[in-house]
Amino acid sequence: MEAIENDRKQLVASCIHPVSEGLRVYTNTEEVQKTRKMTLELLLARCPNSEILKKLAFQLGVKKVRFERRDDDCILCGLCVRACEEVVGIGAISFAYRGDKREIGPPFKRAASICIGCGTCAYVCPTGAIKLTEIVNTPTQHHWESPFEKVKCRICGDYNLEPEYRPDLLKHND
Repeated sequence: MEAIENDRKQLVASCIHPVSEGLRVYTNTEEVQKTRKMTLELLLARCPNSEILKKLAFQLGVKKVRFERRDDDCILCGLCVRACEEVVGIGAISFAYRGDKREIGPPFKRAASICIGCGTCAYVCPTGAIKLTEIVNTPTQHHWESPFEKVKCRICGDYNLEPEYRPDLLKHND
């Protein structure tokens, strides 16, 4: 976002800039477009196979990436971490490491025992980096291989919760 306040032009992040009288915000200037393209190039360098990023690149006219490519699927947006913590109330996944080694996953790269296998993390993932796999006669698993006992949820009716973590959501047919 580009903002002009008191006739002074600034490039600022809209999420942290306070609103004030006379503030003018420009979201489609040359400078903003340049910044968007650079950000998209960085995301594509990290996740070159992401369909949503490819689509955005096409829309913005980004034809090539000038940065070293990695073969990752996660753009580190943190939606899965927030959803697990704030929506589900579990906090089974989080950010690990810093810099270019940063990643998202369960503690110590081991299956999180508190994960209930609800699939919220996979649902909110914009790039499809988190996938839940259903294998016949076996529990649902994340790609980091956490097994789950299936129990029927009283809200959605799906069999996917472990009873000790969210007894308030379970319906037992005993």
